[in-house]
Amino acid sequence: MRLTTLAATLAAFVLVSAGCKGGGEVAVQMDTTQLALFGPLPEVMEAAANPLSDAKIELGRKLYFETRLSMANDISCGSCHRLDAYGADTGAVSIGHQGQKGSRNSPTVYNAAGHVAQFWDGRAADVEAQALGSILNPVEMAMPAAPAVIGRVRADAEYRPAGTKSSTAWTRCSPTPSRRASTPSRALAARRATWVSM
Repeated sequence: MRLTTLAATLAAFVLVSAGCKGGGEVAVQMDTTQLALFGPLPEVMEAAANPLSDAKIELGRKLYFETRLSMANDISCGSCHRLDAYGADTGAVSIGHQGQKGSRNSPTVYNAAGHVAQFWDGRAADVEAQALGSILNPVEMAMPAAPAVIGRVRADAEYRPAGTKSSTAWTRCSPTPSRRASTPSRALAARRATWVSM
């Protein structure tokens, strides 16, 4: 049996070697944009539509662990995307609002800002849409609408300077009123843009 294996291996080597003779080198043209995909990852994965700022990243860090983003005040983004488990969920499926089981587990948040789509099925275009999608999903965090999320968080003194009625951090992160409604998801996306594995 050993002799048969050795003979087969030698025969395969001879056939492969014979195919390599006399062909010369073949020039391969590589598209530089495709080649760049195999380079080192950037330090941050900033989206042109959501420029990074220290204030936005810090707000995103706080909101990532904020349970008040969920209807029952008991689930944060970090509940399923656990940073001590490489930003992912360790279960077969993620557990959401009132113990409901999702249909999938939570993928990692690391490098997610560089993905072409979010969620396992690609239903969100970017991390900003993914963050809001999870907050509003009735099985995940179950908030009824974006204004409810904003109202709950902005009402908390922790998110505004003492003695003021509005959040300076909110204004710095989204200076135009039309963009303030999406501040939580924009801040969460900004924070996730900095989570790049090297």
